[in-house]
Amino acid sequence: MVFVSIQGKDISGKHESALDGKIISGESQETNISNMLDFLSKHKINANKQDVYEEIEGKFFCTLLNKERDFAGCMRLAMVLGDKGADKNTIRKTLELMNLSYEEFKALHEEYHNPKKSSKDPKKFYIIMGAVIVILLLILIIK
Repeated sequence: MVFVSIQGKDISGKHESALDGKIISGESQETNISNMLDFLSKHKINANKQDVYEEIEGKFFCTLLNKERDFAGCMRLAMVLGDKGADKNTIRKTLELMNLSYEEFKALHEEYHNPKKSSKDPKKFYIIMGAVIVILLLILIIK
């Protein structure tokens, strides 16, 4: 299962949604949006920002920007909820149906599973600063 929901382009803001590669509306759309919101609330996920990616309880959630702007010219944030084991073709088909980039999704997924080491590693900083202080103290003691 892969579900995508995006704020609509017109002034009403009615969401556009897709489930497993097909556009949905009505009761099916409302049920899936409700399930997504329950999932977000239960796991305290902030879905109001770009490039979120989480995997919890056999599901994945992410946010992606839709390149089509709304009536006010703002970028629209898409929310994606799916089963962790969902078929890649289903994910791709559903995302592309909603004008979302599968490559951006893949990049978020890869970054989640292979996080980059931060160059601002505090442990490394404190070790280096400690060594510098020790060297300075030794120089002062020797003099």
